[in-house]
Amino acid sequence: MTPATSLPRVAIIGGGGAMGRLFTRLLCGVVEEILLFDYFDDDNRTATVAKVLAELRSTVEKQAWSQTILQVIHLPPPNGWTVEPAAPGLIQRRAIIRLAPAAHPTGQAGDDGLPSWFPDLSSLLNRYSTRHSTMIFAGLPEDADELLPRADVILLALSAPRHISLADALQPYLSRFSPGSLVIDLGSTQHASLDLLARLVDRTVGLLGAHPLFGPAVSDLAGLIVAIIDAPDCRARSRWQDWFLDQLTRLRLIVTPTTLGEHDDAMAFVQSLTHFALLSFAYTFVLLDRDPLDLLAFRTPVFEPLLYLAARVAYLARSSPDTYRSIQIHTTRPEVRAAFLEAAHRLLAAIEESTARSQAPAADPADDPLVRLFQEFGSPWSPDGRDRRERQKREHFLEMGARLVDDLNRLRQELVAAAGEVRAIEETRLGQPPRVLIGIVDLDLAAPDRQDIASRIRLRPINLLLGSTRGGEDGPDTEAQDYVIPLARARILDDDELLDWLLDHGELVERRSCPLLIPEWFDREILTNLLKGFVDAKGSGRSRVWRVDLDPIAIPGPPVPGRRAALVTLIIVLHPAEIVRMRQEMRQDGLERFTSELHALDAELERIRERLALAASGPERDDLRRQQDVVKHRRKALIDQRTATLDRQVRRATRARVHAIYQAAVEWLLNHGCTVLPPR
Repeated sequence: MTPATSLPRVAIIGGGGAMGRLFTRLLCGVVEEILLFDYFDDDNRTATVAKVLAELRSTVEKQAWSQTILQVIHLPPPNGWTVEPAAPGLIQRRAIIRLAPAAHPTGQAGDDGLPSWFPDLSSLLNRYSTRHSTMIFAGLPEDADELLPRADVILLALSAPRHISLADALQPYLSRFSPGSLVIDLGSTQHASLDLLARLVDRTVGLLGAHPLFGPAVSDLAGLIVAIIDAPDCRARSRWQDWFLDQLTRLRLIVTPTTLGEHDDAMAFVQSLTHFALLSFAYTFVLLDRDPLDLLAFRTPVFEPLLYLAARVAYLARSSPDTYRSIQIHTTRPEVRAAFLEAAHRLLAAIEESTARSQAPAADPADDPLVRLFQEFGSPWSPDGRDRRERQKREHFLEMGARLVDDLNRLRQELVAAAGEVRAIEETRLGQPPRVLIGIVDLDLAAPDRQDIASRIRLRPINLLLGSTRGGEDGPDTEAQDYVIPLARARILDDDELLDWLLDHGELVERRSCPLLIPEWFDREILTNLLKGFVDAKGSGRSRVWRVDLDPIAIPGPPVPGRRAALVTLIIVLHPAEIVRMRQEMRQDGLERFTSELHALDAELERIRERLALAASGPERDDLRRQQDVVKHRRKALIDQRTATLDRQVRRATRARVHAIYQAAVEWLLNHGCTVLPPR
């Protein structure tokens, strides 16, 4: 066992599944080893080493870790076990992944003169486990017999087995848990699994239920809930339990202690009933052969979030049927679903009776059965509720329903206001770092069916340096060239964020330097604070001085009291919207003549095509094709010449813009105690 002061070794049974891969990412860097056991790259299973590596990639990039990926190979005696470097997409069944801070690179296989063949897996893992790194081993269930005793914490992330019992699924592992270790069940149906584990797992091993009340695809864990359930047999608490709970709070998860009975009673409503209702809603569209996407053009604040939730649950149930089947068949309160159906039947009966009464003469509105049902069943949901003392809490509860899509609607409002303008959109991507896309918001409010903003954003890509759109000003106007960003993953950057991004990525960045005699107290930070955001003398435009560099220089003669000589470099970031506007303005010059010539060539091409359609085969058709090629070349030359002229004009205007900002900033410095040094 690992000493209590050391980092633990963690095993994840079912480590190739979605929840297992999630906890692998979350625990990197805070454990010594992660041992993943699953049927990796089995033809009849979905777990692959490639998926583990793909999801680790964003964590490695975000933490700036070094990474070594090794294929584990087993050959019969006298050889044994060894490793060899391999491309991530080619590794199968068993692998070692070593992650370490950049200050402690992981090195390569065989770089220290140690034997390249090892008699067993434990010896191999010991070779690649170091104090400064996290070593991840992806292996098969049969490897657990040798390796599982190494683990201090064992996470059970098994998907709900359909063809075998849970006891049979756990059989390869049960006898290999070390005394003092902690077994944590991550399943959603805790009653059956914890009872089973309490019977089968030795009492010297700690036992804990930890149910993450979210799926593995979430992008941000902060504020999400993990229900914690103690072992039902009151066994001794493992010393690793506090460590595990500390890791959950480190990840900003809300830890909710509960009992086994309370948890399973809550899940009958939170999971079983919710999924049942949403699946029923989703399947209604299938029964009636109605595409719900067609209805987004008529979305309401109630329909839209309900549709998204139903679509998500229907998709996940199809993708992970064992999990969603288990939630339904293992609920401890099946009568909750029956009550839902009873409520639906009562509602339908009240609607039918109310409809019949409304058609009868002298119907009493006060005695309407549907209104009575609204009052009877709606009362507990009102602010007064069942307990007037909780009025404020219930008011806040009801207000949440009115705010469910506020963020989406605010984003849509920003997009509508920005139609036809340059914007930068940050897109978050699961398992990958965010990316930023810059372009013109492509939105036609008169054609929402073509470019609806219900669930996506379209950006027309631009050439940042020249302000032209992809395909050119006279290219085909097709949305196939657009960037398409899912609305749920999108955030519009403000100007400051955009300029920061451009500076960090070296895009549209210009540097201009000037030797100055400056006040002695000026340094890089002070000058940047003074000049950041500086535009030109007119105070117009969105391009800015965004950083200032300062390098000391030597000058002849005695030092000037209170002054020092420095090369002041102004780092100016151009805003892409300014470059696009420049090009659009310049495009107007000569546009009428260019358009006229282009239309004349198009008309000539059309006449040639008409003659070709009527011409007989032979010399006449050959001559017409030659004429057609000549006109096409003339048309292309006209567009190319026009584009080249605009490109030159934009470059000149950009240089002039940068110079204007530079001159205005230097003038400001001269007016605030600086002096230009003569050229040396």
